[in-house]
Amino acid sequence: MLIISVVGCGEAINVSNNLLTPASFSNLEYKTMESNKYNLDGTAYIFEHIMFPGIINDKKIMLEMTVDRPDDNKQYPVLILTHGRHGPYPENNPNTYAQFKKVNWRFLNEKLIVVHIVRRGFGLSEGSVMDEYKATPIDSGMEMVKDIEQALIYMKSKPYVIKNKFAVGGHSQGGWAALATASANLDGVVCIINFSGATNYSTARRGLGWQRGANADMANDCVKLGRTSTIPSLWIYGDAEPNRTVDETEKMFSEYTRAGGKAKLILLPGIQHDTISPKAQDLWAQQLHGFLVENGL
Repeated sequence: MLIISVVGCGEAINVSNNLLTPASFSNLEYKTMESNKYNLDGTAYIFEHIMFPGIINDKKIMLEMTVDRPDDNKQYPVLILTHGRHGPYPENNPNTYAQFKKVNWRFLNEKLIVVHIVRRGFGLSEGSVMDEYKATPIDSGMEMVKDIEQALIYMKSKPYVIKNKFAVGGHSQGGWAALATASANLDGVVCIINFSGATNYSTARRGLGWQRGANADMANDCVKLGRTSTIPSLWIYGDAEPNRTVDETEKMFSEYTRAGGKAKLILLPGIQHDTISPKAQDLWAQQLHGFLVENGL
């Protein structure tokens, strides 16, 4: 298993567009779709499936989210996760939102509250899946940050949350969204976990060999993201990834870190795109634990 670590720092891109503060949610309605209690390894937890109001691009929008948290009166750090882009119903797609259910226990055992934000147009969230489909990889990423920001603001309104200890993670297109968050200067976010991050965007050159061109575009935009990143990120990719070669993954990483990004890359042997599968988890669990500890989580 290859591990590369680089230290750096940059100046953030300001994408904040919200008109809400944590206190705002006391005056706004949200809907609980499901709430129940369960036990995991002898610890009691609460699961909540909610719809909550956010404001994105000056419009009020209802977003879908789940929260898994310990059933006690203590405060905890929070990990906000977001899904990939494989169809409009990520809660039913094994490659996106539902996939995180099998990795939840890893994060809960790290004493984190685990949040899954469903971005605009996916699942039950209002809006269109095309809202995040922008002209360039970096523009697409920064648009997705706006959904993540709404989950951050909402969770800060909760008494069981340590408000300056948030991590953001995601898989596939969600991993790219997480990486973009490192450049967004969101208050309270201290680190990023990027699982197989990549993105779709409207100017990608389609046709034979289009993926190679898209990978080159993402590598170019990794320069901008690295230059503007303000917090550390952990990159977890498979060395058998079907959408890019190891050289292309390392190119994205090297452009990011050369531009000033602080990051660590883990290449998982024999793993394809599913870097949160049980097999993949066994390969990255120790490194992820260390990364969280390093960043105060």
